[in-house]
Amino acid sequence: MKNFKEMIAKAKNIENKPRIAIACPYDKNILEALGRIQREGIGDVILLGDRDKVDSIKEKYNIEMDPVDFIKSESDIQALKKSYAMVIEGQADIIMKGMVQTKDFMRTILSNKKFMKNKLLTHTVAFDIPSRDKLLFVTDPSIMTEPTLDQKKVILDNAVELLQYLGIEEPKVAIISSVEVPNEAIKSSMDGSELMELQKKDSIWNAQVYGPLAIDNAVSKEAAKLKNINSEVAGNADLLLMPNLDAGNIFCKGLVYIGEFDTGGIVMGAHKPIVLTSRSAGVDERFNSICIACVLAEKMK
Repeated sequence: MKNFKEMIAKAKNIENKPRIAIACPYDKNILEALGRIQREGIGDVILLGDRDKVDSIKEKYNIEMDPVDFIKSESDIQALKKSYAMVIEGQADIIMKGMVQTKDFMRTILSNKKFMKNKLLTHTVAFDIPSRDKLLFVTDPSIMTEPTLDQKKVILDNAVELLQYLGIEEPKVAIISSVEVPNEAIKSSMDGSELMELQKKDSIWNAQVYGPLAIDNAVSKEAAKLKNINSEVAGNADLLLMPNLDAGNIFCKGLVYIGEFDTGGIVMGAHKPIVLTSRSAGVDERFNSICIACVLAEKMK
């Protein structure tokens, strides 16, 4: 998967268009992204909440959308619970977070254990960086605060599954730390070493796993060469497993707001795709995230 252009093309080629349920879409960027999804024939949109609020935003910003299924709800929580029920019952293929609190959204998602496919829900974000010949994936910048070694295994389960759904059959995974050699004073370096040894011993993932790696050695072949790191992952990683939420969140927001790279993300670990974006996310980030979800929805049927 080279870039979002390829991702969008894949989403457009899906024969049975996925149905996207979103509660409380009271935001200009959300509605513009959904309008683009409609215009490009990528998915069908189901809105839940207060129609007057939605119509007011559309009128204020002159947002064009095709007619949609609209389910009126008395409260934001009611709209959220109904959108979740639609996904559970097969009336929708994707659930997307609107202008609701993340804690309420996640609490609703976790309320039905049958919806869970894996032990944890985790977030993976993709970046389209022109200097690279492929997308760069980063996990987990949004959900897991201080993951244990066992939790990092699950994060990798989810992220590797995502990349394989997207056509990356044996992803190259870099376990990120601030150093390239195990150091007992730096937990992430020890986790990186243990995860790599587990993969060597048991082949847990259909992936190439190397750690620990500092960020420069993970994405720059020159930096890896200068430090004499001999690995197919070094300098050529598809996926970066970050040490914790702080590191992942800071890194990703730096790529978005300083690097100005296109991005999109998805929550994995459930039986259907979950679109979780920040309330400050722009139109392109929301659109890209929905496209990822649509490609996944087709694969997860």
